[in-house]
Amino acid sequence: MIDFLLTRNFAKIFAFGAEYVVVLWFFKPIENRTEGRWRWLGYLSLAAIAYLYFTPQAAAGMFAAHSAYNFMVQCARLLLHWAAVSGYLAACKEMRLECVLYQGGMYTILYQTAQNIRFVSVLLNELVGVQGGYPSMTTYLTVLVECLLVLAVHRWIDISKIQTVGRIRWALIILTTILGIYFKWSLSTMDALLLQDVRWFELLTFAVCAILGLMLVVFLFEVNQQAQEQQRQAELEQVSLNYEMQNAKRALQTNNDIRRLYHDMKNHLLTLQSLAEDGGRVEEYLQQLLPRFEGYESQVSTGNPTVDALLSEKVQRAALDNIQFNIYMNLTSLGQMQSVDLVTIFGNAVDNAIEAVQALPEGTERIIYLKSSRMANLTVLRFSNQFAGKRLQEGGTLLTSKSDKRMHGIGLNSIQKAARRYGGSVTTRINNQEGWFSLMVMIPGRE
Repeated sequence: MIDFLLTRNFAKIFAFGAEYVVVLWFFKPIENRTEGRWRWLGYLSLAAIAYLYFTPQAAAGMFAAHSAYNFMVQCARLLLHWAAVSGYLAACKEMRLECVLYQGGMYTILYQTAQNIRFVSVLLNELVGVQGGYPSMTTYLTVLVECLLVLAVHRWIDISKIQTVGRIRWALIILTTILGIYFKWSLSTMDALLLQDVRWFELLTFAVCAILGLMLVVFLFEVNQQAQEQQRQAELEQVSLNYEMQNAKRALQTNNDIRRLYHDMKNHLLTLQSLAEDGGRVEEYLQQLLPRFEGYESQVSTGNPTVDALLSEKVQRAALDNIQFNIYMNLTSLGQMQSVDLVTIFGNAVDNAIEAVQALPEGTERIIYLKSSRMANLTVLRFSNQFAGKRLQEGGTLLTSKSDKRMHGIGLNSIQKAARRYGGSVTTRINNQEGWFSLMVMIPGRE
């Protein structure tokens, strides 16, 4: 039995099967595609990694010449692994293309780290002269290392929350991959006899630390990114909670005021009747009565309590600058959206609109339009306002007119990120002739 387990062919089959299962388990938290007609292509793509285990270059004891050709071979083999995992994700998981490639690269770094540690163990084998079943044992060791790395990453990172990939992520993963290939190439072309003439223990220790360090750079960055995202979500949830509390207090106060006014209305009507019959000053009495009804017209009803509270507050504050709102929105179709994302979209969009109309000359009508509409299963949110001066776009990106360039685009980028979490998109339109700006947020809604 032991002899059978130590045979190279069985070890290769076991390693391939183990990695196939581990990949499926690693990406299990990501939602599967609703339509599975092409899912078999994903499983077939993942099966392509078998080539890496059953070709001569995969043999643990095979060292090659120190040449550019061998370096290109190592690059091609790693790219094959990356493509195989990415193909599986593209066919079987609900992911955007950039996330497919990035997360395929993340797993490939885990695989690459395990393979590099394998080459270190093979070099040790050459140095100490262990023979027999050791090459097969290194294969089992590689599988064990890869499983441990996957478990560690799975423990600390929620890969399902990686929704966007920026320049820093791409730079890290590409640089880590290239350096990992270089280490593997160096280890696979290293002559064990040469190692015996130098401090081989320090050299191999450095190689292991560098290999693990490369992997840690990427995954510690992801841990930090998710910690920052959680902090941002907590802050937004607090803002959302504050808006909801304000809405509840406002609704309670409004309800109490209306009940009081209803109770007093009979007396007010009787007083008006008496004044009218006696030729009293009805107009003067009405001037004293009407201000009591002010404030109720600023209440907003969109079907979402958080947005109602946010817009009601902004409408009241904007009224101090003679800014009017024309709101026609029904947000009941966006029940799947979290309050924090709604606050992000509406808070930034309305703040930008208010800032734009505040810059209009005195005496100019200041009005902001908010409208929602439905097209099939798509909810379109439109924010329109006038602006002063001229606005420019470059490559589809709105150029800032603010003096502080560092703050440019933060609000719009936040809106775009919030919309993309639900498969939505954001577009802007500028009419410099008439001085109108429109922001449209399109989000798939519930049926």
